[in-house]
Amino acid sequence: VIDHKRILQSNPITEALGNAKTCRNSNSSRFGKFVKVRMDRHGTIQGAVIDHYLLEKPRVTHQPHGERNYHAFYQLCAGAGPALQRQLGIRAAAEHRYTCQSGCVTVEGVDDAADFHETMAALRDVGVSKSGEESVLRTLAGILHLGDVTFSSAEDGSGQLDDSEATEMACRLLGLTPEGARKAMCRRNIKAGLEMLCVPKSKEESVNSRDAVSRVVYTKMFDWVIQTANECLRSDAPQQPAARPHGGGKGGGGLFW
Repeated sequence: VIDHKRILQSNPITEALGNAKTCRNSNSSRFGKFVKVRMDRHGTIQGAVIDHYLLEKPRVTHQPHGERNYHAFYQLCAGAGPALQRQLGIRAAAEHRYTCQSGCVTVEGVDDAADFHETMAALRDVGVSKSGEESVLRTLAGILHLGDVTFSSAEDGSGQLDDSEATEMACRLLGLTPEGARKAMCRRNIKAGLEMLCVPKSKEESVNSRDAVSRVVYTKMFDWVIQTANECLRSDAPQQPAARPHGGGKGGGGLFW
């Protein structure tokens, strides 16, 4: 038997990670969701499953003028205390590229700080462990820093990853090495006959690769959170916190593979 309140507590989570402010709606769902509730013959709820699809991935890196990124980013920037801000290296949403480029940072009548605490409480209520919460926060902050990573053009026109605080924080939070990030975003492998060549990307192509990585990481995180919620809402699910997602690299990771 599942308490119906556990099912309802999944709403703040999916809204934080899957909803955003658009020109027509301040809380527009940017993905499809279908909740299947299983009941016995007496109408008692035995479990539930959340199906999701078609998450709007481009919104993670680009928003139309007057719209916002997903709520979770603004909630984190507004609701994190001083200690968490220092740990994650985050600043106000107006100071991160992925959350300020559209010119819309705040929404009238919306308290992002209060919503942050509601979202964190909902994660705990559906069964996400403390380490899982931390991984979600590290991933969100890592994506914010990744958006602030910059590139310059070498004399031959190839893109070069700039050494900066944003680069350092993004790599640390997402479990990457600077050299690995540089190779992934500034180089491509091309097969020529039987030979594999490593070819440099242009500055613009490197920026596009950075944004592609951000979208993939966010999508993997979103999938993991929904999967974890489903595991806790099954009729045979143990009433205990779910394990943290598998991450790799230094700093505990945070990539949801």
